[in-house]
Amino acid sequence: MKTEIFDIYPFYYISFWQTTFFKVSIVVILFLILVSTFLFFYLKNKRKKITAWQWATVELEKLLNSIDSFESKKDFKLFYFDLTLVIKKYFKKRFNWRTRDKTDEELMIFLKEKKFDDELLISLQKMFNGAVWIKFANEDVLKTESKKDLGLVLRMVEKTIPKNS
Repeated sequence: MKTEIFDIYPFYYISFWQTTFFKVSIVVILFLILVSTFLFFYLKNKRKKITAWQWATVELEKLLNSIDSFESKKDFKLFYFDLTLVIKKYFKKRFNWRTRDKTDEELMIFLKEKKFDDELLISLQKMFNGAVWIKFANEDVLKTESKKDLGLVLRMVEKTIPKNS
C-alpha cells in the first residue's frame, strides 16, 4: 500500500502587498486623496473674493472693536502699528503700490509723488502724527484720538472706492 504525503503548509507564501485586499485598499486611498485634493482647491477658489476696500473696512472694524480693551500706552503703540499696516496693505491691494517697506514719512512722500488726493494726504498726515500722542497723552485722550484717527483712515478708504463698483 502506498501512502501519500501531504504538506502541512502551503507551497508558497503570498506577501501582504500582493494580496487583492491590499491592492484594492491602495486604489481606494488614492481615490480619496484625489477627491479631497480636488474639493480643497475647488472650494478654495470658489470662496468669494472681496475687494480691497471691503477687506480694509473689515480690518478697521476689528481695530475699532479692540480699542476699548486697551489698558496701556503699549496697546496704543500696537494699535497705530496695526493701523499703518492696514493702510499699507490697502494701498498694495487697491493700487498695487509697494508701500509695505516704507516708513510713514516715506509713504507720505511716495503718495505725493503719485499725486494722491491732497485732502486724503492731510488726513493721513494727521493720523501718522497721532502716533506722537502716545508718548504724551493719557489713556482717555489716546482712546478718543485713536478712534478719530481710525475714522480718518476709514474715510480715506471710502473716498478711494471706484465710482463704478
